[in-house]
Order: sequence, then structure tokens, then C-alpha cells
Amino acid sequence: MTKPRSFRFVGTGAPPSVLPYGGARIEEAGDAVLIRIDPKHRDLDAVAESLPNAASLPPGTPVVLLAEVTPSGGFFGAFGARKLDRTVRAGALLARGYIDLGAEVDVTSQLDVVYGRAPD
Repeated sequence: MTKPRSFRFVGTGAPPSVLPYGGARIEEAGDAVLIRIDPKHRDLDAVAESLPNAASLPPGTPVVLLAEVTPSGGFFGAFGARKLDRTVRAGALLARGYIDLGAEVDVTSQLDVVYGRAPD
């Protein structure tokens, strides 16, 4: 994936303190979309429904899904975020119309990401 200069954050909670692809920052009009999934979404259908449709984004816009969902409140939320499987994240992107899917652990941030882009 081409390293984005900035991300538009979509998801629950605050943007992560560490961003993938070092040097990127959060901006209202970022050139890529960074998504952290709500913890109530656990299966492929629920995750897919929570994502923006690829057709709603400008052509070629990169989208990055983080593995960690926002920590939930309550007793178990105190133990931190849980991770969403790569196959669920990739399947959700595919279901919403994204192309050129991939997955990796970003070497600069050590974040597990799944990515794609809106079709041209």
C-alpha cells in the first residue's frame, strides 16, 4: 500500500495514539480513511455494515482497518481492546466494494492492518 500522508478517522472513540505508516496524521480531509470498529460488531456482516460503501468515497481512496476494536466499557473493557480477525476485516471490505485488498503488520507502528481502496 502507498503510504498515506494523512487519515480521516472513522469509528468509535478517539483516534489511536499510534498511527500506521509513520508520519501520517489525522485530518478532517485526509487522503486515506482509517477505521476502528465498534466492539459490538463481531461478525463479518456486522463489520461490513459499519463500513462506508466504497462507492461513497472518491475513486482510489485507500481505506485501512485496524485490528483492535475500541475497548468497551465495564469490567472487561478495563483489560484493553480485543482484536478483530484479518479474514473478517478483509471480507467486510470486499463486501462493501473495496478492491486491491491486503494485510500486513506495519513496520513503523507494529499495527496489524487490513487495507483496500475504492475502485477508480
